[in-house]
Amino acid sequence: MNTTEFMDSITRTKSRPRVRLRTALLGVALIATLAAWPFRGLISSRILERGTLANDSPPPELVEEMIDTSPHPHQALLSAWNSGKAAHRDVSIFEVRKWVSSADRIPEEMESMVRAAAFDPNLNVREIAFRILRKCHDSALGALAEAQLSDCDPEVRLMGAEYFRWLNADVGIPAAIPLLDDSDPRVVVTGLKLLERWTHQKFGVKLTEIAAGVYDEKTGLKEFRSGSQTKSKAGAERAKAWWTEHRAEFTSAAITPFTPSSDIQPVLAADFESSTMDGRTLRLSDFRGKTVLLYFWATPRPGCVSELEDFMALQQKNSNQLAVIAVSVDTVVDDDGDLAGEDDDAGPHDHAHHHPPPLNQIRQNVARVVMDHGIAFPVIVDDHFAIGGKFDATEPPVTVVIDSLGFIRRQFTGRRRLPVLEAMVEEANQPSKASHK
Repeated sequence: MNTTEFMDSITRTKSRPRVRLRTALLGVALIATLAAWPFRGLISSRILERGTLANDSPPPELVEEMIDTSPHPHQALLSAWNSGKAAHRDVSIFEVRKWVSSADRIPEEMESMVRAAAFDPNLNVREIAFRILRKCHDSALGALAEAQLSDCDPEVRLMGAEYFRWLNADVGIPAAIPLLDDSDPRVVVTGLKLLERWTHQKFGVKLTEIAAGVYDEKTGLKEFRSGSQTKSKAGAERAKAWWTEHRAEFTSAAITPFTPSSDIQPVLAADFESSTMDGRTLRLSDFRGKTVLLYFWATPRPGCVSELEDFMALQQKNSNQLAVIAVSVDTVVDDDGDLAGEDDDAGPHDHAHHHPPPLNQIRQNVARVVMDHGIAFPVIVDDHFAIGGKFDATEPPVTVVIDSLGFIRRQFTGRRRLPVLEAMVEEANQPSKASHK
């Protein structure tokens, strides 16, 4: 054997262990793959769930897919709800509503979650929770409705009052009497209508005499008809007179108070970073220690622009405690194919679906509004819905009230009057039990 042949023999001898090792590793990998193959769906589901729960602003369809494809959908839904993230919780409550649409009952493991949702900071979530509770004839419906009546938002009080209609007269009449002293004529008249239904009396006020039923184009608010306060107060006095005569008949009837459970969890506002119209970098977390009003708006809606002026007044009054951030969502296309701020009743040819104006034009429009109205707080154009997606703000105006610890205390769609906004800010300045859990 010559030298070359000898060296080749040594090389082959040394390479044999490497070949064996590679073969063994390949074999182990193949066995592992074959063993895992029956569980590929479960593994894929787990990966999807972890990724979705970690995402602050996943598309709603992704959260829905995560729940629907999970081998344990109820568990996946509760994980989404307990994530404390606004986008996940919105989908969770809609999924429960979908499930109970045919069953007419709330899954036992979700009962406390749905009841807790009746106190959610997002008013849309609350409303869905009440629809579920009503459909399933939940025993806590009356107590949860009554709990809404102490809220500073008249829209919340009105919602609670409307769910009294499913109470029986013995319990409903005493519960409805406090409605007669509400500051909002709509709530008062709702109470009167309920009392008329239960007592078969007439108190001389019609709802159509109170609310105009249309929104003022400039303010974006539903206006009351002239004399609404006087008429509603007169009807309330007649109802109180009836109550004075019949109070003794209802001494033993009352709604059992509802004690909120530990399932009511604080919802942390997702942080974000963006550039303002004047070129500054802004982070939501920079405002910790202050109450924040995060306002999603669109220039085509005059009501949005009018409310910017209200927020200016609010910030001036609470300059040491309050920060306002206005986020333009003019670039956003909603589920109906309309641009944010477009009239939902417009015909198919009244605006260009799915085709927002060029970004530079949108910025010019926003800059003009900012200048014309002297807006002094930070204004952001949400180019790619990166911020609005975290708060599901597709239908402006959307207001999010965030407390000094970064927790969402309120979120609602539509305008509110300045005194109501002031009350919300004052409320957010106070400690929240949920925020300190």
